[in-house]
Amino acid sequence: MYKLHSPALVKISTPLETNKTCAVFTGQSSEYPGMYKHLLTDPTFHKVMAEADRIYVALGQPPLSEYVRGKDIRSLRTPALFTVQVALFEMLRETGFQPDYLTGFSFGEYAALTCAGVVSFEDALTLIHHREVHSPPAGKLGGLLAVEASPEKISAMLRDTKFSIAGRNSPRQTLIATPTPKKVRQALKGVRTLLLEADQPYHSDLLLETREALGKKLSAYKLSTRPPEIPIVSSVRQTFLTRENYSDKKVKDMILDQLTTPFDFVQQVKQLACAYFLEIGPKRHVSRFLVDILPRANVRSTEEYFAPPPQHQKVSHPITKTISELTGHKHITKDMRLQEDLGIDSLRKADIILRHLPQGSSFNPAEVRTVQDMISLVATPPKAQEKPSAKFARYAARWRPAPFPRLWPTSKASKRVITIKKLPQTFEDHLGLIRRVRQLTLAPSTVLLVPEETREAGALAALLKSLAKEQNTQCAYVIGGTQEEAAREADGPNTDVKYVGGRRHVLQWEEVATKGTPHPKVLVAIGGATGITKGIARSFASRVHIIGKKARQLAEEDYPLAECLSYHQADVTKKEELQRALQDIRKKEGRVDLILNGAGVEYSKVLKEKSEEEIHDELGTKYFAAKNLSILEPKTRVVHFGSVVAQFGNPGQTVYAYANALLTSDVILWPPWDSVGMTAKPGVAASLQAQGVGLLSEDAAVTLFHQGVTPKTYLFANDEHTYQAALLPRAVEALLGKPSGGFTQDLSTQTSPHLLDHTIQGITYFPLAETIMRFLLHAHLTGRTCLQDVHAARPVILPTTATIRRSGAHLQLSTTQPCVTARMGKELDPPPPPRSHAARKVSAPYKKNALFHGPHYQMLQDIFQSEEGATANVALTDRSPFTRLTKYLDGLFQLLATHVHLKGERTALPVRLDHVRLANSELPCRAQLIVRATSALSGDGWVVSKGEVIAWCKNIQLAPI
Repeated sequence: MYKLHSPALVKISTPLETNKTCAVFTGQSSEYPGMYKHLLTDPTFHKVMAEADRIYVALGQPPLSEYVRGKDIRSLRTPALFTVQVALFEMLRETGFQPDYLTGFSFGEYAALTCAGVVSFEDALTLIHHREVHSPPAGKLGGLLAVEASPEKISAMLRDTKFSIAGRNSPRQTLIATPTPKKVRQALKGVRTLLLEADQPYHSDLLLETREALGKKLSAYKLSTRPPEIPIVSSVRQTFLTRENYSDKKVKDMILDQLTTPFDFVQQVKQLACAYFLEIGPKRHVSRFLVDILPRANVRSTEEYFAPPPQHQKVSHPITKTISELTGHKHITKDMRLQEDLGIDSLRKADIILRHLPQGSSFNPAEVRTVQDMISLVATPPKAQEKPSAKFARYAARWRPAPFPRLWPTSKASKRVITIKKLPQTFEDHLGLIRRVRQLTLAPSTVLLVPEETREAGALAALLKSLAKEQNTQCAYVIGGTQEEAAREADGPNTDVKYVGGRRHVLQWEEVATKGTPHPKVLVAIGGATGITKGIARSFASRVHIIGKKARQLAEEDYPLAECLSYHQADVTKKEELQRALQDIRKKEGRVDLILNGAGVEYSKVLKEKSEEEIHDELGTKYFAAKNLSILEPKTRVVHFGSVVAQFGNPGQTVYAYANALLTSDVILWPPWDSVGMTAKPGVAASLQAQGVGLLSEDAAVTLFHQGVTPKTYLFANDEHTYQAALLPRAVEALLGKPSGGFTQDLSTQTSPHLLDHTIQGITYFPLAETIMRFLLHAHLTGRTCLQDVHAARPVILPTTATIRRSGAHLQLSTTQPCVTARMGKELDPPPPPRSHAARKVSAPYKKNALFHGPHYQMLQDIFQSEEGATANVALTDRSPFTRLTKYLDGLFQLLATHVHLKGERTALPVRLDHVRLANSELPCRAQLIVRATSALSGDGWVVSKGEVIAWCKNIQLAPI
């Protein structure tokens, strides 16, 4: 008999009302060649497998044991999975295991019926064979997609796409069937999807013909069924099958419904409400779903109980050993998928990789999907990359008037406006609100609308922004607007908007002038034996008192300026303990000059995974520490330490963001520190590095603190979009690319063949107008409509890819060639366009006058030239306003180049502009282009429609090529 190598299967104490046990048989996509190969020597396992071989060979098929021995034969996948599940259950039964219920996850229902004694092993295996025979070729009818979103969100995003909900795997994951998986994945861009390896789009009407054929076979086969020895919960019928309600028809309906009826695993598990679940099958296919549905249940897997004996287990690589240590999985194979099979998310993935790579190595965790990928990455380590450098400064938030830009992309994603009339006032109210938000599934575009700006409203906004990042949606915060205005902001360029008297304002960050903070003689640091507060306290005061929850010994060498250093143990969330500690300090010192409140705890988990205790702890530590200080020390200056997540939100820090946003009085919202707190974890630090987020050093933090504290000081590198990029509208990605420390977009001739129309003598030059259009859209994200000092070192040859980044108010297009740069400047009103002078008509400039532009940019049909400049009327057919903007700008450059060319100069391209202004108006299909030459190779340009200046370019400078 095979010996178990994990703790015995025993009942455990549990907070659930029931102490029942349920065995769950996994579904398709969990099988793999060689699964449980090491059990072939076990008598019970071998007996079941030998019987399966006999049955399958009699049906004219290869032995099923071939698949278990490691041979990948597609037609054996599902029958082999069924056989292994039955064999594992028989082995468990011999140890005395007797569950109260059986259930199956989709296909696992076949094993549940057999193990409950309803259908014989031979009959079930024969039916599975006929199911495969009567199904169409793999992939012909479509496939199954696991989508990390609710059915409602999916339906909203796929209105024009053929699909159906096949099942609910968990509260966070939905299974859909579709004849066009590739098309659906494109339509669900921005949402995590996984194409399952199932041969058919099961649980959908796409298999109605297969159901009919199997039904006929079922009738002809004369299947014999019996009442269940163990009650079964059907995944497709959503009912219990017991001895009392059993019928032959119910069983046959269950078998046929497996093909066409959607299932609801969430409801299925909640019906059971067991305290103990044992997943039976390879990998841990459904364990994570069970934990999501019933967090308090104890979930185990046969992977734990039937791992290879230690003396036979081979660790093929140090990576697999690390994975085993971190996950508890004893049997790691190279084909295992990190997320789906092992439950390793991107942060844990980075932690594992960084244990085996040189410090500073750069890699993309999203590209590492399997154990083999991880091994390959470590075998050929990438080049080390420097940490993103950032100049940190102190900023204050200011509301600045900014009309909604009419030139702005919109998306078809569904929108939801959440309105709040009554905000929480007590701690219990805050907890109740967080619990309600915890149950939300946000729409692709969500807007929080509140009547006025309050700290409670700001806290709710921080909570929803964090939740939006967890659910991969977008969220905006609107104050004082109407429902219609709020709905429009769902697609807008700003995440924080305020309407005052019907006038739109956006939040803008302004650097705060340095005032300096006087050094206190007596400083009290709360929660400050480590981390941020310690860094400030150690270099700031001569008499330092630290109050913390845990007993500590302080090293005097860590506080070089301290003449007096002492630690006071107290729980600052309890008023009496904090009061006693403060009284002791005042008794000793006679005064307290400054209190630094760094109290806080943070649990990096998505909101739905946080326990009630963790939510209470995260919120309560910040909330009660601040409240108690306001009562006990009303006249002492208190500076609260918070985090920028209170403004921008962050996945895994929903409650922490909420708690920080509730802080009042003098508050510093810190960016992530380098190697402190959450960034002490290599995975978190690597993730932030990949996003382009700079980390704040202790020395820089001390310097910033010494510069002074305003009522609410934000400390971050002046690129707030690094932090809030995940909240930006999805429509932006189509034009600017994916945000990642900037906006990265493939601008190659393969993906944008029209760029070849800027080819001269075999060299393709990147159109400066394309860059300016993207820079203007990027400027709109901060409520600006102007660019200054647009500069290319020379005409840029088209690279394979290009990246637009922002540092402060500076933009740059990074390419393999010298960069194009610009600044977002103050808005200057454009001067009126010059009056027309006597001009001669120049027809067909592209043919007669050697302009290099190809068909995409050929918009100048007739040019009227004078000594001062040139004009041209342009009519465009492009539907996209962004293509129109690019063409109008490119048309101005062409017009000036034509004027220069006709005067005998060489062909020239634009390389510099002093100022570009885009009016906040619609871009028409017809406009007049006007240029006025200011020198042999420079001039100003206007785009005019019906007397209104749509765009203005000041001092366009050309360079001959």
